[in-house]
Amino acid sequence: QYRGTNGFQNPAHHCVQGQVPLYDVVERHRLAEAVLEIKGSYFLDLEVLKEMNERPKTAAGVTEYIEELQKWHEEDMQVLLEWQADDYWKDAEDRYHSYDDNMHDSNIDSFHRAARGQNTPMFNAFDDAVFSFEYADLRTLEALCRECDALAAEKDEVHHQRDSKFLANITEYHSIINKSIQLHITRFLMVDSFRKKQMQTDFNWVWQQVMNLVGEYEKNIQELASDAEALDHSVKGQWPAV
Repeated sequence: QYRGTNGFQNPAHHCVQGQVPLYDVVERHRLAEAVLEIKGSYFLDLEVLKEMNERPKTAAGVTEYIEELQKWHEEDMQVLLEWQADDYWKDAEDRYHSYDDNMHDSNIDSFHRAARGQNTPMFNAFDDAVFSFEYADLRTLEALCRECDALAAEKDEVHHQRDSKFLANITEYHSIINKSIQLHITRFLMVDSFRKKQMQTDFNWVWQQVMNLVGEYEKNIQELASDAEALDHSVKGQWPAV
């Protein structure tokens, strides 16, 4: 009877079959009242709607929204548990005041003990309410997590396509995000001409794409070599002749 329902019975189906006890109906009604008291019923103002509409559809934005929902869920659960504790306290007081000390019946005593046990209809209703809140929250988070993963994968794909193109200059080289692609380009700049041709074939780089960066790299190497040579002569000139 639970197959395909994620562990939840179908209330409408059971109502048709006459399987829902009156107590369960009352508890569901009371839970609905509690949900309205906790969550409320309202229309968002224009500023909130505008903010939600302008929120960027990015993985970071969805992650931030997930964190907000988790915080709201914790607050809702706290209110629900406080409501249940207050409800149980009132029920316990009613049961206490309804007990007649002048009547000594073992059946009545066992009934009052059972009414305060862990498997009472009230505790079962409390568990159902908590599970319903948790289940609704998990369903919402599941959809948002899927959206976040899809946006993150889309962003990674855009970065990969951009970074896989050979860079035009040193500035683009330093701004590349994918460190793996950056490492491939670094190796390409450092190897000999034969190995360069092999890597061009492997990564589908044509010479027109790589020649600018190769030229800048070789120019920088020559400038560094010239600076090092000039520094070497300067240092040697400071030592007295032997």
